[in-house]
Amino acid sequence: MIDSLLDTWSNLTKETDGKGWTPLHYAVYKGYTPVVRMLLDKDKSSAYIADNDWKRTALHIAACRGFQDIVKEIISKCPGCGELTDNRGWNVLHYAVISKSDKVIKEVLKHSSLLYLLNKKDVDGNTPVHLYKAYHPSLPAFIRKRDVFLFWRKLHYQITGYSSSKKDEILKLMTELGTGPLGEISNTEGEMRKEKMIHKFEKVKDSHLVAAALIATVTFAAAFTIHGGYISDENDLKKGTPILSKNWTFKAFIVSDTIAMVLSTCSVFIHLMLVILGFGEAYYWLIRCAFGFLFYAMVAMVITFVAGIYAVLAPSLGFGICIIGFSFFLFLLYSIARVSWGLYSSDDDIYDQLETFSWLTGGILPLLGIFKSLFGIFSSLLADLLSWLFAPLLAVIL
Repeated sequence: MIDSLLDTWSNLTKETDGKGWTPLHYAVYKGYTPVVRMLLDKDKSSAYIADNDWKRTALHIAACRGFQDIVKEIISKCPGCGELTDNRGWNVLHYAVISKSDKVIKEVLKHSSLLYLLNKKDVDGNTPVHLYKAYHPSLPAFIRKRDVFLFWRKLHYQITGYSSSKKDEILKLMTELGTGPLGEISNTEGEMRKEKMIHKFEKVKDSHLVAAALIATVTFAAAFTIHGGYISDENDLKKGTPILSKNWTFKAFIVSDTIAMVLSTCSVFIHLMLVILGFGEAYYWLIRCAFGFLFYAMVAMVITFVAGIYAVLAPSLGFGICIIGFSFFLFLLYSIARVSWGLYSSDDDIYDQLETFSWLTGGILPLLGIFKSLFGIFSSLLADLLSWLFAPLLAVIL
């Protein structure tokens, strides 16, 4: 459709509305990367058109809204666009900094021709490094190129006597600065990510509901299928209670079965609520809960199986089955660690994959990140300790 319109009226790429916004401005504002690519292929000069109020180009808007792919697309096709400034003297790096997106800043700094923008001041004398330091007192750890990092560090430490009132002024400006055609701040990248996740959930909601319903049904039935039978002695005060009621593994069976049943039932109930309320952004947290509940219900169901088998079988056989059953958790932890650490170490934009994986694993990825950091610290301390202990011995031998 857009191709046909542009083929018929090629000058549409330069048409502006009352605010000076072109079709490229709107495509960038909404984050439509394929449309942005199409418009630039038809007319690259549209990337140099600024709006009426702020004199912002499409690249400024893309950087401010944190759209790394669009920033990359515009700079690659229109390199000179990166040097344009708005009516305050802000360049693309100023806007990248206020987006608080490290990915966008890294994308701009990949181009050596734009490195000098770090030192470019606006009308108030503020460089992009000033804006970054206003809410980040430390140096950026995301910059991997040594020359870029050294240049940033030099500018960072040159900013001395930076008063808190000046920081407050910049932070206020960053908050008040609009990004839309009417100056409003809306539909941030985080909100668009939520929309993507909701769209993904809608695709798998049926299978998710079936899994939750099956777990709820199985665990409900297991609670009334008591292993070992009931006490039937007429003279026993506990007549009718389970024979294994004092067995700790039986208690673990009941507790884990109850947890699995409750969590899976909650997940099913959330699905029913969302059918009525709709899969909107306002209920994003409910969708996350549904995924988390199902994950932990599955974990509790495996514990239920292992505890139930161990309670009724002979100790030797029960121990073997217990080992086999808990091998599920070894495989689970290995899979989660392998995938998550691979994503964390990737240079690609893997936020959506991490978000999806976090949903599926009940939100335990932050814990894995903590464990990974602790493991690194422990390894470093152990290496230092060993070198301290064996250094004298090596000196004597050598």
